[in-house]
Amino acid sequence: MESKSGKFILGILIIFLFKVAIADNMRDTKPHEVKISVLK
Repeated sequence: MESKSGKFILGILIIFLFKVAIADNMRDTKPHEVKISVLK
């Protein structure tokens, strides 16, 4: 239980930081294109 919830929280933090990094590095690209690239 604890390890699973810990991995889930870490996953959310990594995804959040990744999205923030993309937003900072790729402000010229459209949000839709960024979301599609992240999902793939």
